[in-house]
Amino acid sequence: MILFNAGNIGRKIANARKTKNLTQLELADYLGVRYQAVSNWERGQSMPDIEKLPDLAEILDLSLDDLLDRPQATAEVSALQNQNEVVSEETLTEYAPLMKPQKIAAKLTNVTVDLEHLKALAPFLTSELLAELLTQALPEKNDFQQLASFAPFLQEEQLQYWIDVTDLDQLVLHFKEIAPLLPFLSKATNDRLLVQVCQTEDLARHDLQQLLPFVSRAALFSMMQKTPLDMELVQAAAPFLGKNYTTKIFQDLLAKGEAKAITGLLPFVDSEILLTAGTQEHDPAFFKASLPFLKKEQVDQLFKEETTQHTLEDDALKIFLPFVSKETLFQYVQGQLAKNPTSFFNELKVAFPFLNQNQLSTLFTKPEKGDTPHENF
Repeated sequence: MILFNAGNIGRKIANARKTKNLTQLELADYLGVRYQAVSNWERGQSMPDIEKLPDLAEILDLSLDDLLDRPQATAEVSALQNQNEVVSEETLTEYAPLMKPQKIAAKLTNVTVDLEHLKALAPFLTSELLAELLTQALPEKNDFQQLASFAPFLQEEQLQYWIDVTDLDQLVLHFKEIAPLLPFLSKATNDRLLVQVCQTEDLARHDLQQLLPFVSRAALFSMMQKTPLDMELVQAAAPFLGKNYTTKIFQDLLAKGEAKAITGLLPFVDSEILLTAGTQEHDPAFFKASLPFLKKEQVDQLFKEETTQHTLEDDALKIFLPFVSKETLFQYVQGQLAKNPTSFFNELKVAFPFLNQNQLSTLFTKPEKGDTPHENF
């Protein structure tokens, strides 16, 4: 298919308009369009409608052949505008970007369009007409590979027709061809596919994972409850389950002692549940992994509880530093230095990069009397 060069055509329009000593506004008035349309034509950002082309060429003293840089343009445009004159599917496809959908539909009543030309015409047809033509052009109802090319231009209920006339077993059999259709199908349809896919042993995990973004949360959660535990699949599904369902799975796994295996779920779990789990689990690795996904005030709460009970060791303090609030950290450092500046300085200096300038200045400011922490800095 030959595409018109909008840039070249725009330059021809601009040059011819200037030669005729016309402004964009005057040319627009002659053609019954807004001057912005003329401006867009001349900049190559759009093309004139086919109905405007003969008048445009006449006003600018150009032939259509010259304007469109196409030897048969005059005859082709005339044929396309004559409702009774038959044109080839090739010509119709090439001029479709310049035609209104109703004009294209009128011409298609006398033209048999094959699949390749229909693909090119699809963006310019109404979804109703496209669906009608597809039922004629697709002899095999389960030719989902071809159907995928048209999916972006069909309504959900129109696309549903090809799904409804195919058995679920056949849909699963052709799953790889159906996969590109998933974003355009209803969640109800994809939920049914999910159930069927889970019952098919020879489908790879990758095939199942392609469904995850397009099924309902309830169906996905139900599937996770019924199938054998597969942590890779659980973690792949987590972004699409929603916080409530992911938290339920998290709690179930935690109750089974699977704390180490579920760290991939942490970003998707309710922070209150995560906070409780973090305090109950005596697993430093799990505790550290959960901190980035807690709210700042929750981290502060944990930090205060830990520091109330005992002075934090260097490694334990480092775990908290990126996540605790500056104010809470400052209060802790200030309190420890006040107790024993000499002993605690080396242990606490790791916290200094996480404090702001004013807080550091306060720590380093020398009081009027007595020994001070700053004398050891």
